[in-house]
Amino acid sequence: MTGRKQSLALIALLSCLTGPAQGETPPKMDFEFIDQKYGDIFFALSAWSGISIVADDTVTGKASFQYAGANFEGAFDAFLRANRLAVAKTPTTWVVGKILVSRVEEKITVEAYDSTAARILEKISRETATPIIFDTLPSTPLSGHYSEIRVLDLIAMVIRPFADYAIEESGSGFCVKKNVSSPSRVEQNRFTVRRVEGLYDVSVTQAKLSEVIADLCGQEGRAVSNFAHADPTVRGIAFSGKNFAESLRLILEQAGAESVERGGVLYVLPDALKDPAQGVRERDFSWSSLELCTIRQSDASRLLQARYPAIRLIPNPDGCSFFVYADGPETEGIREYLRQIDFSPEVTVIKLRYISFAELLKNPPPSAKKEEIVDVGTGEAFFYTGPEFLRERIIGEMAEIDRPKTRIQYDLLIIQYDETADLSFGSSVNMRNLQAGDQNILVGNFGNLLSLNFDVVTLFGYRFSTLLNAAIAENRARVFTDTTLHGISGETIKFQNTSTYRYRDSNVDPDTGKPIYTGITREIISGVIIDIGGWVSGDGMVTMNVTATVSKRGADVTEENGNPPPTSERSVSTRINAANGEPVVLSGLRQNDDAIVDQRTPFLSKIPILGYAFRGRSKTTTRGEMVIYLVPHVTNGESPKEVRRRLAATAYERLAKPLLGGNAD
Repeated sequence: MTGRKQSLALIALLSCLTGPAQGETPPKMDFEFIDQKYGDIFFALSAWSGISIVADDTVTGKASFQYAGANFEGAFDAFLRANRLAVAKTPTTWVVGKILVSRVEEKITVEAYDSTAARILEKISRETATPIIFDTLPSTPLSGHYSEIRVLDLIAMVIRPFADYAIEESGSGFCVKKNVSSPSRVEQNRFTVRRVEGLYDVSVTQAKLSEVIADLCGQEGRAVSNFAHADPTVRGIAFSGKNFAESLRLILEQAGAESVERGGVLYVLPDALKDPAQGVRERDFSWSSLELCTIRQSDASRLLQARYPAIRLIPNPDGCSFFVYADGPETEGIREYLRQIDFSPEVTVIKLRYISFAELLKNPPPSAKKEEIVDVGTGEAFFYTGPEFLRERIIGEMAEIDRPKTRIQYDLLIIQYDETADLSFGSSVNMRNLQAGDQNILVGNFGNLLSLNFDVVTLFGYRFSTLLNAAIAENRARVFTDTTLHGISGETIKFQNTSTYRYRDSNVDPDTGKPIYTGITREIISGVIIDIGGWVSGDGMVTMNVTATVSKRGADVTEENGNPPPTSERSVSTRINAANGEPVVLSGLRQNDDAIVDQRTPFLSKIPILGYAFRGRSKTTTRGEMVIYLVPHVTNGESPKEVRRRLAATAYERLAKPLLGGNAD
């Protein structure tokens, strides 16, 4: 197993190396492949040498190759000879195989190792473009080197080890068949096919259909492909003086088979009827070849089988046609049906205005199928390939689907209210006489609110605005957040106003009591996080799922006891239904903090006994509450500038106009 892993690693390494340039001598290098597939060995050597080394379909299995030196080509040839392989070389490509065929004019040279006669004849036929038809040949492995001989002599040398086979010339090709006088043939299959001046004499006592057809087509020089995989037995046929077509029909009819000619190839197909005699009685049934233009072979077969369940279909290996067994009128009906379904539909490009193609696929138009909608690649349009009579209906349905989404503007104001209690307290009252201009004092008292983006006065009225302004002025309240958020109906938006504190993680040494840092840095995030998921219903109401979290970090004490600073967290989660422009208040996020302050006079406070007169301690309790004010506005496609203008007009009607005594201008 270790050697296998090392060899695989070497193959991966060689595949990454850059081989020598064309015409240069490869540098000296050591190769070692132990029990590896031929394909892997050739791939690694190709990557190193820069020569494309490929193996044909005759090369399978594994081998070992060890090489050290500078003559790579010589070592590679020795490796092939040791593994009984041949190679054909060009300046850029080496093809390795067990059968190597080369041709110079009419002379053929063949080098074969451990290959069957059938494989050798197939190779000769392919490389020389000579039709060679042969019966089933023995699978005995053959090896040999045949140099510069004619094709006929070469075939004779290949089949010479099998005494019961003979060669016959058939037109431009050759036919290799078993001698009728063979003892084994006499016992099992007995038939003769003779061609005399273009006519045939056939006598079949008992034989396989494939053998009789191969003999007949071989003498006629016709290419044949047998789809009758069961290979039925033919018995009791005797006729003479028949042409090829009539002889073929009589043989196939007795065996329960049909034939169709297409592209110069004769296809033998099984009869759709189980009883061959019935085929004789019903002469109108026959196999026909149907061509396809645009529709897939599988789709056409599925549609035809659903419409004509009694017919029989056999797909052609070319993928663009198939054979159908039916009578004449039914065949014409099938052709007409194919003309209706086998067409290229007109493609229409439909552009999207507000939604993407991915969103369209989630909710396609009711009249269209998903397979009829194809993305153009930009996400802004799609191809429609469905029926033309549905095109206008789908465009009308798209007008309801492809619409702008309702947008929601959230005005957000977060106020931190603080209330402090200590040991000292007091009060003061300031009184004065009324003076001219006191009717405008209210406007002056809103100075701390006028700079806010949040319209407190319009939404909550004069009394609340006055109290809030006074609280801000006296530092009993402070604005934590004042912002505007924009979202889409049905989607969630997140607002986060936090700070991140990082500290080094540590442990306390039990012996010395001092912190020992672990080298790990941790984070504490504190502040406000708000998630708002709003949805606008048909009546204009806004339903919101609001989750608010407020966290606070305490004093840093890591240097004292090795612990992280303390933290606190408050959260509220609710579902609210509000009208357009209706404010929502979230409260209850409270927290109490106690602080003890020692006050000392320098030097004097350290005098024994007398120093107590110069010391003081006060305890302060701070009760804080975070209040969130949230106002949703359904903008319906308005720009932020238009929204602000509309809100300002509303504020003017409710506040400024009454103060001015009703004078609008």
